[in-house]
Amino acid sequence: MIHFTDSKANTTPLILLHGAGGSHLHWPPQLRHAKDLRVIAVDLPGHGKSGGAGCESLEQYAKAIIELMNELKIEKAII
Repeated sequence: MIHFTDSKANTTPLILLHGAGGSHLHWPPQLRHAKDLRVIAVDLPGHGKSGGAGCESLEQYAKAIIELMNELKIEKAII
């Protein structure tokens, strides 16, 4: 499972993805903890507080995000 933070506002989720070697902390706290937006900032596999090895392809990273969305029962999001 990947680590994430969730502001849990009742809006269409904005999912923040960091770059190579990054983490959810690369996004400003004001954005990560927005009160009027549902902001989900993730640590992709192998990064930040997410355990395990990193993914070997963009498709594997996409699959990890889809799995998170399914777990959180998110049908659509802004990524």
